Amino acid sequence: MDYDIKRNVYGNKPNEIVFGGRRGLDEWGYDEILPLSRRKLQHEFLLHSQTKILIHYSDINIRKIKA
Repeated sequence: MDYDIKRNVYGNKPNEIVFGGRRGLDEWGYDEILPLSRRKLQHEFLLHSQTKILIHYSDINIRKIKA
């Protein structure tokens, strides 16, 4: 999955990500993708602070990308 999420940046250097991108909301614990129905998926993230982020999808495009 690829998400375009605004990261923490310095006020006087908006193109430079704070802490080299190693910190933001929290440290990432784990994530998993679960089916909600035949047409929907859920991407669940659990952060070390016990914060849980749930993203539901209904319009999904899968494509192969070059690594």
